[in-house]
Formats: sequence, C-alpha cells, structure tokens
Amino acid sequence: MLLGIDHLVIAVAVPDDATAQLEQELGLTSAGGGRHDTLGTFNRLVWLGDSYL
Repeated sequence: MLLGIDHLVIAVAVPDDATAQLEQELGLTSAGGGRHDTLGTFNRLVWLGDSYL
C-alpha cells in the first residue's frame, strides 16, 4: 500500500541551474539540504506545507 512519496530523485549536471529552473518553471523554491561527498551526491528540500520533497 502506497502511503505517500518518500523521496524524489532528479539527476542533474549543474545543481544551481536546476534549482533556478525548478523555481522559474514550477514556482517551487528549494532550501537547505546537504552534500554527501563520499557518495558524490547532494540534496535540496522543497517544502510543501509541513512536508517536503
């Protein structure tokens, strides 16, 4: 049974450009997140009320 979305993964080449495009095209602003140097990954949070993607 699917209760909700847990993670949304989008692979991008230039994180800052993707963040700007997300805001410009969808009106979603990301904030915070973290960088995982040993994995070569990062994340940003998009808040939707009291939940985030």
